[in-house]
Amino acid sequence: MLQFNYFPNVWKSAIVVPILKPGKSPYDPGSYRPISLLSALSKIAESVILKRIVEATEGKLIPFQFGFPKQLSTVQQLLRLTETVKEGMDEGWDTGAVFLDIAKAFDRVWTDGLLYRKVPDPPKLYRRAIHWRKDTKYLGITLDSRLTYEKHINNIFKQTRSVKARLYPLLGRNSKLSLQNKLLLYKTILRPKMTYASPVWGAAAHSHIQKLEATQNITARQIINAQWFIRNRYILKDLRLPPVLSHVKDLAKKFFHGIDNHTNQAIQEIPTYDPSNPGKKKRPRTLLLPGN
Repeated sequence: MLQFNYFPNVWKSAIVVPILKPGKSPYDPGSYRPISLLSALSKIAESVILKRIVEATEGKLIPFQFGFPKQLSTVQQLLRLTETVKEGMDEGWDTGAVFLDIAKAFDRVWTDGLLYRKVPDPPKLYRRAIHWRKDTKYLGITLDSRLTYEKHINNIFKQTRSVKARLYPLLGRNSKLSLQNKLLLYKTILRPKMTYASPVWGAAAHSHIQKLEATQNITARQIINAQWFIRNRYILKDLRLPPVLSHVKDLAKKFFHGIDNHTNQAIQEIPTYDPSNPGKKKRPRTLLLPGN
């Protein structure tokens, strides 16, 4: 394939499964995200080509591209953004942000700009007002004007409750699944949904986090069909499920260890601070404090 620069047409054939985008009209073809199921040989060819692309672009992408490069993630970009805003709040500054949601962005990406080693001038918008909003969704996280994450956690609570309802036939009292498989479903589907990017928002007020704790408690009781008089802490102990906040702290420790040892320029420029400083209360790194 590589020697003759030839990719067989049959390898390009795929079974396309349309997935409806959240909040979009099911009657508009453009509302669906096509998921292509390729043959095994196509997937092997993809991995071979990807390895060579990665080698050819190593060190040539701007350091602010977090979506797909190795050892980079959207959670790191979320931390970079929110810590910069929080740093400004601590200094008494006002911060404004403009978020652009570009339709079919992958098809319209400016390739030369993506490879440009320097930071280009900021975009300029003419004749169109940019209205202030109290919150916005960015990389899957709802950011509010004070970064309390109250609305984000409320959204997680609602979404998790909806997913849990759909999983009830598998997790409920009449399910034939083993206890081990029920726990596996919770840990691989529900809990990751609740804790996505939690190192960024996990230091939110305990009253907000408690909603997620309640979700886990209800799910745990459902998994074992617990009687009303059995306390939640005993159920979690028997199932070896840590409280949500404890799990978030474990995720944060691993995440910030990677942040502190990262070589990416943009990550190295994320503001650092002493989390024990009372003036830094509710900043993400306070999750690292013992007993917090």
